[in-house]
Amino acid sequence: GAVGLKMRVYDRTMCFVNCHFAAHLEAVNRRNADFDHVYRNMVFHKPTSAINAVT
Repeated sequence: GAVGLKMRVYDRTMCFVNCHFAAHLEAVNRRNADFDHVYRNMVFHKPTSAINAVT
């Protein structure tokens, strides 16, 4: 499984993805399939509003 966060800080867009894939050498094909699934299916929608921090 995986969880992702996309955010914009000033003029930079950052994306963080944390994944947990199949373990051990014998699971390489499964691990690659897990990555492919996350890569193809993770979607970040455009925000409906922005939060402006005041410093």
